[in-house]
Amino acid sequence: MSRANRVVLQLMCALAMLFCAQAAQAQSTESLPGAAVQQPAVEVTPFVGLGSAGSARAGGAVAFVWTPKVRIESEVAYHSRGLLSSSVNLVYALPHLKAVEPYVTAGIGICQNETALQAPTPSGIIIQRSVGLVVNAGTGFTVPVREGLGYRFDARWSNPLGMQPETWRIYHGATFGIGK
Repeated sequence: MSRANRVVLQLMCALAMLFCAQAAQAQSTESLPGAAVQQPAVEVTPFVGLGSAGSARAGGAVAFVWTPKVRIESEVAYHSRGLLSSSVNLVYALPHLKAVEPYVTAGIGICQNETALQAPTPSGIIIQRSVGLVVNAGTGFTVPVREGLGYRFDARWSNPLGMQPETWRIYHGATFGIGK
């Protein structure tokens, strides 16, 4: 299956989850009077993804609830060829669409990068690794599966400042809520 077909398939799966999410027939969609909506104190999301060359292929995010609408998220990701990145992001929850919680996010972090240089060696190339700042922005949504467990879809753009060109990625993950 080609990369374009995989991207289309992942987008179709994410859209299907978005449109199919709704409250079960036996459950009320209205909150009980005086009852506060319980949000987990911490959310952990391991993920796998795909995207442009150099984008994250796997990783994990830990989000801490700051306010009912804002979470502070720390993310570590593995890229191809053993490169790593880490970022701190603000995640802002948008109004719910049925059971789906859409969000926007932006952040800053550090990433490893490789640069190929021509050199008078037998291979003719030297690979130099460096570390630099990266900014990111994106959007996504979380769909609750059951209490403490959800499905997360995230699309993100990243730009390593002063290094190789910008990248994009799409990832899918399971979100686990911890604490109250």
